[in-house]
Amino acid sequence: MRLAVSLVIALAAAGCDSPPAKVAPPEVAPAEVEATTPAAAATFEVRTFAAADVPAGIVTDGQILHGLRFTDANGDNLAVFWAKEQDLFVNHVLLAAGKVARTLREVKQVRGDCEFDYSSAFVPGSIGVTDLDGDDRGEVTFAYKYACRSDMSPQDYKVLVIEDGQKAVLRGTEIMIMQGSEPLGHGKSAPEGFEDQPQLLDHAKAIWKKHVTTSY
Repeated sequence: MRLAVSLVIALAAAGCDSPPAKVAPPEVAPAEVEATTPAAAATFEVRTFAAADVPAGIVTDGQILHGLRFTDANGDNLAVFWAKEQDLFVNHVLLAAGKVARTLREVKQVRGDCEFDYSSAFVPGSIGVTDLDGDDRGEVTFAYKYACRSDMSPQDYKVLVIEDGQKAVLRGTEIMIMQGSEPLGHGKSAPEGFEDQPQLLDHAKAIWKKHVTTSY
């Protein structure tokens, strides 16, 4: 099918360590985002994202880091990736007349009761939308790494795929490479929620493999 791909991603911060600020609609810049769909999906279309299109109430006092806008069988989709201090959030909603009509999924990774050094960040290049199973419902994919640690041990690592509000995830740890040292971490993943969805599992594994290694 013809697929119009035009995605603009607002990168409001390079990481989650700096203090957040009120979000003004930032300048947007083009970036590569995977957008794959079989010919059978007649209405799946990736659209333009701009921070100014994010309705009030999704991000109140955090920083918008990334965003996706697409149309599928559910309607006008908006997925917003944002951070507040060291906490990460994803809101996947349906829009009507510029307002939130329905929330499909919310994901958050927060510091919690960590008593050591805490870090978390979305993995650059992992965020995209596809329709690999051809059901005309977009699959939002993203990854993030996080750690609560008192030494330089490998971070926890997750790759998530959200389709029609349902979440599937690969969980594990990164492979950590420090100059002059042997790699640390096994880099293995455990799948959850991919039953009878081999295309999505293969896609998630490819994202996992591409970003599992972190050099320090």
